[in-house]
Amino acid sequence: MKTLIITAQPSSKGFVHSIASQYEGTKKTKGDECEILNLYDEENILPFLSFENIREIELPENVKQMQEKISSADELVFIFPLWWGSMPAILKNFFDTVFSSGFAFEYSDGKPTPFLTDKTAKVIITHDAPKWLYFFMGFPVKSLLKKMILGFCGITTTDFITYGSISFLEESKKNKILENITRIALK
Repeated sequence: MKTLIITAQPSSKGFVHSIASQYEGTKKTKGDECEILNLYDEENILPFLSFENIREIELPENVKQMQEKISSADELVFIFPLWWGSMPAILKNFFDTVFSSGFAFEYSDGKPTPFLTDKTAKVIITHDAPKWLYFFMGFPVKSLLKKMILGFCGITTTDFITYGSISFLEESKKNKILENITRIALK
């Protein structure tokens, strides 16, 4: 199995990176291929999508490389912090730019055809608010990702996991999260 982990956390000390490293290490221990694509690494930073005619977009080389990595992966894992109830803008721009028409989907006779139907995804989100808050307020990013982005492109989301109050957790609780990440990666 080949896994591509996509992270969107600007701080190198962010817990997102610990989660990604734990997931990657577990997969490699199993003998699987695994790679982390950190959207904040200089070579991965994408300009915001801009065009005059959507059918005439020239894709930068790093977008083509990202699309190749996605194409060759069996599993995509998105790990990011929740900001303002949604994903960081850099991740939204990644979807806007990389999951483009002709690569991730295509419209034919006014109907969408997904192209990434052979892929699964796991979404792992960290946030500082307590988990119960999202129970009462709703969690629109879950529907957005599972149905309107990943599902639209044919990707089946197998896990959607959130970890709350991250900045306030003791190391022992963070270690329990990392143990859980190992179990998730072994599935």
